[in-house]
Amino acid sequence: MSPRTREIFLTWVVALAIAAALGAAYAWIVGGRPVVGALNGTAIGGLIAALELFFVERPQGVSLRSLSLPWFLSIMTLLWLALIFAVLWTTDRIFGHAWGATAEMHPHSSVIKDALVVFAFGFLINFGLRIQSLVGPRVLFNFLIGKYHHPQREVRAVVFIDLADSTALAEKLGDLRVQELIARFFFDIAGPIDEYRGEIHRYIGDAVVLTWPLGIAKTDGLPLKCVFAARRLVKDRAAEYEKEFGTVPHFRAGAHVGSIVAGEVGDNRREIVYIGNTMNTAARLQQTCKEFKQDFLVSKAFLEIMPPVPGVCSEDLGFVELAGKSDRIRVFGLSGEVND
Repeated sequence: MSPRTREIFLTWVVALAIAAALGAAYAWIVGGRPVVGALNGTAIGGLIAALELFFVERPQGVSLRSLSLPWFLSIMTLLWLALIFAVLWTTDRIFGHAWGATAEMHPHSSVIKDALVVFAFGFLINFGLRIQSLVGPRVLFNFLIGKYHHPQREVRAVVFIDLADSTALAEKLGDLRVQELIARFFFDIAGPIDEYRGEIHRYIGDAVVLTWPLGIAKTDGLPLKCVFAARRLVKDRAAEYEKEFGTVPHFRAGAHVGSIVAGEVGDNRREIVYIGNTMNTAARLQQTCKEFKQDFLVSKAFLEIMPPVPGVCSEDLGFVELAGKSDRIRVFGLSGEVND
């Protein structure tokens, strides 16, 4: 079981516990039986969490996630409402009341009214989930707790991934079509990024910046596996790309590890930015790939923190002077196939 899969199952268990507690509390408020409320909460929370975690956010849910936000939100809202109504209708048939209350305790109750009350709360959660998909769950969480309100120094692994030959692609496909290709490429590789616990820091034109906290980066060589998994995914979907765009995207990557400074910037549009030599070095390594006819260049510092990953071959390119850098760093080219 991959680290991401374990994380998903843990999230599902936590969601069950929270939903059970909320259901019991609601049943107590309306004069029902907390045990019935806990059953409702567990069933509703379990089904909705399973829908989100094991379908919507997995490869099976790609058709839903590719929809525009209004359509996506509308469809998910209807699905949530259907699940909530089904659970409450079932408990109403079993216990004589959806929350186990008597007619005297809750005289104006009905399955439809109770479902709408629960759904109103659920809709807020659903809307929040859709919003976090726009900025990323970790970024949203860090904003909410104010983690980077004051700048902080961290050690992170940084990977720059850039679509190769985008200028030539724009001339071949035109601006609109190449943008569609870039959007499709980023959409596709989001799966491996999430699977290997990468954090999308930002998109810059046809490039994406990924980071991992040092402790996570050292686990099973996750950043390396992420890059090779993304390359394998594009290869597996080559026929689809060729059919839709007449070309298969190719990307180059650069990776480094070291200290960065993270902090919030902006006012009416806030963002968490990472600055420092580590970010610049990773970007320069990616830009140097073409010069060395390599697809993935990493620094010695990055390679040293990675455990051995079967299938990855490294080529020592010696000390290289990167553009805009006064100090030469030892660089390695990585290649191979990783099947994890």
